[in-house]
Amino acid sequence: MLGLKLYFNNRQKNKDQHKIEEQNLQLLEISEKINAQNKRNELLLKELHHRVKNNLQVIYSLLNLQKRRNDNEETKAILSSVQNRIHTMSLVHQNLYLTGNFENADMNLYVNSIVQHLQNLYIKDKKNIDINLSMNKPILLVTEKAISVGLILNEAISNSFKYAFKNRTEGLISIQIKNSPTLFSLQIRDDGPGFENHADNKNSLGMKLIRVMCDQLKAEYHLQTTNGVSHNIEFKI
Repeated sequence: MLGLKLYFNNRQKNKDQHKIEEQNLQLLEISEKINAQNKRNELLLKELHHRVKNNLQVIYSLLNLQKRRNDNEETKAILSSVQNRIHTMSLVHQNLYLTGNFENADMNLYVNSIVQHLQNLYIKDKKNIDINLSMNKPILLVTEKAISVGLILNEAISNSFKYAFKNRTEGLISIQIKNSPTLFSLQIRDDGPGFENHADNKNSLGMKLIRVMCDQLKAEYHLQTTNGVSHNIEFKI
């Protein structure tokens, strides 16, 4: 009886072991299918960001053609401003494509790309204008918020290059970015004369765009316009 009991127990154990092995194989197959699907999704997202970036660059190039055919300096300046905004948005998609992180933008890489682009754009006219960039640590920001921050940077830095250093051969633009687990803060300031008594500057399209982006971020925005211009922005991550 004891021998029979041991026999049947051993037989049941073998059956149970066989079932477990079958289930493990099924789980392995499911896991492999999920991994393969994830890889396909990543490739599709990567291709999507690449195409968006390319499409934005095509629009940029078309505006460049239009600008070359136009002799009106005011119109050319407006087209250049639009180009800068388009380029700023395309840099986010380039960032996502290069890093492979399709939810969050690497702000260190993104901000440095914007600064370098604007320096190259204005260097011919403002050779001795320095940009001092300070970021306390690597920062990741969701794509939508990163684009808003990028557009704010583009408008503020462009305005400084255009208006803060007239009749001057040198100057400084300071950018300070800090973040905590819950808070992101940005300060952009120049050492120009400011525009306390120039209402037109405060109501320009660039300033309106900065305020719109701050509204989208639900950010606190403080503008100081004496002894230079300082944009101080803070929002919850």
